[in-house]
Amino acid sequence: MQIGLPTAGLIVLYAAGAPGWTLVAGAFVLWFAAAIATDRLGDIVPENLRTVGALAPYVRVGDRQEWSRDYVLQRVMQITAQQLGIPLEKILPDHHFVRDLGLDS
Repeated sequence: MQIGLPTAGLIVLYAAGAPGWTLVAGAFVLWFAAAIATDRLGDIVPENLRTVGALAPYVRVGDRQEWSRDYVLQRVMQITAQQLGIPLEKILPDHHFVRDLGLDS
């Protein structure tokens, strides 16, 4: 938006035969308006996309595997094992991070 709106505006001004100083001023005004709009709209998250689960269908998976519950569980367990430096076999799906894996500090 910050590039598209000023560019479209410049094309319209140029096609209308606007003088050079008008093109520069127009580009600045349109860029400024786009920056304000982007800043204000950038924090708005639609109600239907407020959880990680709701975003999952929109995330690109490199190996084209579908993000099933089992796939996500396996990835979380792999990442947990890697970050904690413990064998994957010692992590079970029903483990609690604090109570079972000792992540209280």
